[in-house]
Formats: sequence, structure tokens, C-alpha cells
Amino acid sequence: MVLVLPEGHAISGFTVIPLALLALGVSAAVGVILRRSAVGRATATDPRTPVPLPTPDDQENRPQDSARSLATQRSVSLREIVNEMVEVADDETAYLNYETGELITLTDSERSALEEVGSSNDLVRRFGERLPEVREMIGAGHLLELPTRFDAREYSIREGFCNQISDSDRREMLLKAIRGPSAFRAFDKTIDMLGVRQQWHRARDEAFAVLAIDWLESHGISYDLDIVGSTQPKRQQLRRAS
Repeated sequence: MVLVLPEGHAISGFTVIPLALLALGVSAAVGVILRRSAVGRATATDPRTPVPLPTPDDQENRPQDSARSLATQRSVSLREIVNEMVEVADDETAYLNYETGELITLTDSERSALEEVGSSNDLVRRFGERLPEVREMIGAGHLLELPTRFDAREYSIREGFCNQISDSDRREMLLKAIRGPSAFRAFDKTIDMLGVRQQWHRARDEAFAVLAIDWLESHGISYDLDIVGSTQPKRQQLRRAS
């Protein structure tokens, strides 16, 4: 078999077969590429795709350029950061959106819902409008997890406060409270009985502020040093207080 071309050239049947096979191969490859492209677009925009929440390990490996951009746009309140660290419950996790300066707290159930496969409508029905917005922030990589009480070693902070009490009898009462059963609850009752709750809050907040400052600076985020009223203490003073 010989194929005669218009120009008068001829191609044998043995040549046509490999060319036809080559054309089929190229067509199949193009089809695979298009299908993969379509899947990629669907995954990127599908609201049912689970979004992994940021972890402290992720934050250590995060490029700092995007976080540093916040320093040139706005400063976050150190007081608000510390308040969030103090008030977050054991079943909650607090985050900072470093693009907006917004503080966000998620319960364990909300975190689980975000990591599950489900539509935005499902999230709205179960938790309201907030979680779909949070999912977008997570997908954009804008959330940083705040330090926790565990990171702050709160027991050591309480012990340090007790040792700073000058009156030996009061000091021993406080130390006994934190070393017995239900230590934190006993400590809270004792500081109320001794009338030193305000002093404790000041010492705790200053110690948390030292941790918060290190965390903010490690991510290149600027902050307002507004932790102790209008005195604007220097970082070195905060470090000594802790």
C-alpha cells in the first residue's frame, strides 16, 4: 500500500502506521494534562476540601516576608494579645490573622469541623457565618497560633509570684496552695483571701507579655507596648518582672 500526497510524494503503509500511533499518543497525553488541570482547579475552589489548621511547627518554618508586611501596615496591641492568651479556655485555640491584626478563637469542635470534608453551607448551618471566613484565612495561610499557657509555664509564673511576697506567712500560704490538690483553684481562693489578686494579675500579665513579645518579634510583627496601663514599660523591665 502506498499513499500518494498532492505534491506527488509518496509514503508507504509501513510509515503511515507509526505516524498514526504517534498522533494517538500525543492526543492521549493532552487529554491527561487537561484532566489533571481540571482536577487541580476543582480542588482549589471546592469548599468541601478539608483545610489543615496551622500548627506551631508550621509557624517555625513559615517564610517571614509576609508576616513582616504587617509591621509596615499596622501594629497589634500587646494588651489584646495577652488578654487573649489569658482568657482562652482549655478547649480553645487562639490565632492572630497577621494580615488584618484580628484575633480569632476556635473551639476544638470548630477546629474539627474545619478539618472535615464538608461544604460551606454545612459550616454555616452548624456554626454560623464565621467558620467559612476562617476557612478562607487558613487556606490563604494568614493565621498564626498564639502561644499558650503551657508555653508560658503558668505554674512557674505562680510560683515566682508567691516567692516575691515579702511577708513570710503570706508567702507560705500561697506556696502551700499551689503545691496541694486543685492547685490553681486553691491559689485563686488564697489570693482573694489575702487581697493580692490585682498584684497577681499584674505579675501574670507581664510574664505573658514577655512571651508574646518574643513570639511577635519572631514573626516580624510590630506591636504597641501597652501592657501596663500608660507606663509603657521597656522590654527589659518586663523581662525582669518575669
